[in-house]
Amino acid sequence: MDVKETREALEFIVPFANAIDEATKDGLQWVKDAMTIAPTMIKLPAALSGASLIPAELSDLTNDEREELFGVIAGLEFNQEYAEKIGEKALAAFIALGELMVVIREAKKKE
Repeated sequence: MDVKETREALEFIVPFANAIDEATKDGLQWVKDAMTIAPTMIKLPAALSGASLIPAELSDLTNDEREELFGVIAGLEFNQEYAEKIGEKALAAFIALGELMVVIREAKKKE
């Protein structure tokens, strides 16, 4: 198995979190903040489309695939020594977002 879906999740969630960090550094400025965050949203559909496959991809991760994922993070201009921590936190956040979406869908069905 490859890590396509995991890679797409990282390519969305890490820049998204970084954009939020950048947008909130100077307080709340709606238009400026939206312009900082909006470009990262382009990758959201691809990231969500195969999100259910991420646990399976991670369950049999090879060293080459692990290095590929670290490379995605390094390519996003983060210090390599933080690649593993960023990857773990980013995937946990992405999975939590997916779980939240499932709960919201369930809640809407019960209305």
